[in-house]
Amino acid sequence: SGELTASERVVRVLMMVLGGLLWGYALCSIVALGPSLWPHLIMDAQVEEEVNEMCNERQLPTPLKSRLTSYLKETAPLQRVAKYELLLERMSARLRGDTAHAVVNTSFRIHVPYLQSNPPQSAYYTASRHPPIERDFIANVSLALQRSLHAPRDPIPSETLTLIERGVAAKRGRLLTPGQCIGEDFVVTLNVFRDRSPAVALSYCQVGCLRRDALQSLLTSGAYPNAVQAVRRAAVSYALR
Repeated sequence: SGELTASERVVRVLMMVLGGLLWGYALCSIVALGPSLWPHLIMDAQVEEEVNEMCNERQLPTPLKSRLTSYLKETAPLQRVAKYELLLERMSARLRGDTAHAVVNTSFRIHVPYLQSNPPQSAYYTASRHPPIERDFIANVSLALQRSLHAPRDPIPSETLTLIERGVAAKRGRLLTPGQCIGEDFVVTLNVFRDRSPAVALSYCQVGCLRRDALQSLLTSGAYPNAVQAVRRAAVSYALR
């Protein structure tokens, strides 16, 4: 073959330039997809970098740095919950209430009958004598839950109604897994009739807490008479057990 003509050289150069542009575009697209495909890995790397910077600046010991890094990485689900709460705020009042009602009725369906619209039969509840608890009350309980994270060996107090959402805890030799509760007898007024011993986190435990004052605010609003009766019956049952 002979030498390339001027036009052939121009075409070859243009093809090389076009190929380089396409290859660069493909690489940029792949890199741009990284944060959306692996958001947790990106977040973990950022957390570790920030912790290392803080520990090096303040000369913290290495074991403490490891504990800080592990704890902050475990807070990622809490950040997702915060995003979900922002989504709820964008919904209509009815849809937000239905969603919150479903969350509570699923989470507390076994251990806290006074927070269910259709609680199971018990010593203090019979369907023939007691009307169902108001849906709006249950929805507002869900919206009042405050999330937090406990590290292993951290005490989990029984002063609030605490739902184990993730992780494992123990109380009085009994394992508590996701869906189980601590402090369900917080509706009893006199502490002498309550089990106030704390639980202990065996792993990183994400919990949702309902404060007593938040519950009392709902009960004293006058809008939920059925819920008031259910809580009173529960308090008597817990006090006499």
